[in-house]
Amino acid sequence: MSVDSANVQCLVVEYRAILADDHVCTNANASVNWDRVAQRLVGDCEWTPTAAQHLVRLTNDYGAFVLRNALAVAIALDIHDGELGL
Repeated sequence: MSVDSANVQCLVVEYRAILADDHVCTNANASVNWDRVAQRLVGDCEWTPTAAQHLVRLTNDYGAFVLRNALAVAIALDIHDGELGL
């Protein structure tokens, strides 16, 4: 299965809707309730608890810049599921 930018954009829209109230901005700094995000991923998106924790950790640790590049490399190499098989 190939991932393209339209698929990614659809996911962004979906996750924004699901996680809208979990993102709380204070001043110029953004703080996120990561436990609640993981719960939403499990409850609303059918992620397993382990996979949701991995996704939350990746998001928090690396952010969009690094993950965008990782996605581009994975697409270029046609890697659909990584070694963890999530």
